Amino acid sequence: MKIRIDDLELELDDKVTLLNAARNLDIKIPTLCHNDKLTPWGGCRVCLVEVATASAPDRARLLPACCTYAEDGFVVTTTSERVRLARQFVIELLLSRCPE
Repeated sequence: MKIRIDDLELELDDKVTLLNAARNLDIKIPTLCHNDKLTPWGGCRVCLVEVATASAPDRARLLPACCTYAEDGFVVTTTSERVRLARQFVIELLLSRCPE
């Protein structure tokens, strides 16, 4: 399968998360709850990325990179303004629960 992450094309053979696919391209996606030794959970949502398909590029969704598996034709954006604002909002929500 082929996917595109931040204008870089990647060909994948196995079932792989978007976070690991980005790491293969040396693209950094922030994480908080992710641990390579645990099953991906996606609870913190700090690793949100924008995902569209080649057939519907105008219908992008925000998905957690740590537990979303790559599918053929995915177009992933890791640094858009929408992604940045969503991550900022998530962090603000997390901090509001533990202000100290």
